[in-house]
Amino acid sequence: MTMSTPHNYFVPSSDVVTSIVIPTIIFCIGMVVAMLIGINKCKQWELDKIVEMRRTRRVIQRITARLREKNFKTIQRARNMRKKAKTASKQNRPTDMGTALSPAPPTYNTTANAGCGQSPPPTYEDAVLEQLYHECLPQKRRLSSVKSK
Repeated sequence: MTMSTPHNYFVPSSDVVTSIVIPTIIFCIGMVVAMLIGINKCKQWELDKIVEMRRTRRVIQRITARLREKNFKTIQRARNMRKKAKTASKQNRPTDMGTALSPAPPTYNTTANAGCGQSPPPTYEDAVLEQLYHECLPQKRRLSSVKSK
């Protein structure tokens, strides 16, 4: 016994296809295209932002390097002026013990094996200036000064 059943398919009318189905398919394709375009625009925007940030970072690094170099030169000049003033004041001091002035204390010895109480410490300004000088040393000079010690 074979039973043959006819297949009943629903065939929409041509009005329904042209008024609902085709516009829906076109709309979905348009949405996918718009999303792809939007994704590409976002990627381009992010790349532009990264490039701008890198450019800004380079400008800031250049300005910082210039300011660091100017600060270093200023500190170096101040340090040299104070050293010159110290040597000039040492040369102008009276060496005669018979004068009314009390004898000057010995000069400050910066070596590590110097005993306690041999000379007065450097002034606070000298110490701060020296610390700033070593902080502002350019990388090349800092490495060479560490190797030489």
